[in-house]
Amino acid sequence: MEYSLTLKTDSAIEPIGVSEWMEFAHKDQEEGEEKLIPTLIKGMRKICERWMRRACIDQTWVMTFDSWPADESAVELPVSPLSSVVGLNTYDDDGDATEISSTLYWLDTAAEHGLLVLKSGTVVVPSRLVRGIEIEFVAGYGDETTDVPDDLRLGIMQAITDSYESGEMEVSPKASKLLLPYQVMDL
Repeated sequence: MEYSLTLKTDSAIEPIGVSEWMEFAHKDQEEGEEKLIPTLIKGMRKICERWMRRACIDQTWVMTFDSWPADESAVELPVSPLSSVVGLNTYDDDGDATEISSTLYWLDTAAEHGLLVLKSGTVVVPSRLVRGIEIEFVAGYGDETTDVPDDLRLGIMQAITDSYESGEMEVSPKASKLLLPYQVMDL
């Protein structure tokens, strides 16, 4: 199924604080790094999240697609862990939304990929042919740094450290070993 995915609201905070990372990396902040380090932390968090297909701190996403998959009762939401669905809407050609009641579907938040599952007999048919269905959902472990698993946070701190030392904005081999258990895989 083809879809479009847009980040509506990014994490309100970072899962790693500046002083926490500096202690982990055994670094003293040098003059001129006041803006660099928070930017590095945010950038590497986003790179790690894309690599894992997983959000650390709660984020709101909007997924749009043309039609409900034929012969399917569920849609897989592409960012884990699924926390909640804000809304399921269909659209007409004028752009007017029709909300599908949450009583007509349920969420499987335990699955590796969160699922929005239609209840028996529910049919979702948009009148607009392109991007006629929209699911707004929240993914993340919670809204506090303490909600994020410690070993995942350790992997991000390692990625930040490796990026700081190498100048490369990528998930390093050391960090990937720590983050691999959190990477969402397609089977």
